[in-house]
Amino acid sequence: MPKKYLMLAFLALSFLILPITATAAAKERTVTLADSNKKISLNVNDTLSIELGTSYSWSPIKLSNQKVFSHAPLNALLAIGVQAVLKAAAKGTVILTTVGTPACRQAKPACAAPSRLFKITVVVTAPKPIVVTPPPRPADAGRLPNFSKR
Repeated sequence: MPKKYLMLAFLALSFLILPITATAAAKERTVTLADSNKKISLNVNDTLSIELGTSYSWSPIKLSNQKVFSHAPLNALLAIGVQAVLKAAAKGTVILTTVGTPACRQAKPACAAPSRLFKITVVVTAPKPIVVTPPPRPADAGRLPNFSKR
């Protein structure tokens, strides 16, 4: 039998015998003002949407570790009330902060409402692999019939 057919036969049999490993699909997590001062857990490739609303004018979001997240493409449009959409790009811990100034401070006369700090800690881990093991084979599976006893 030519070598390429032996290799194909080996590959086909390995799919029947060896477990298959995959990872869970990426998830999207949304955080709001109610999540301030909380710890959020994500997996690499998950998406984090920061939706703090329009009651405050929010400063640019600061990340304590720039290597953990990547921003949405610069040409991506954000919905009203969404401050950022971030993709978890690497394992690590990051503290995300932004300060909101009440919209009424722009009014004449300005209000005296205080600014608000939004802060969350995000822990990004590698997704746990999902292992799919083939079902057990019957005891006689793979044996050739013995025709020599006829």
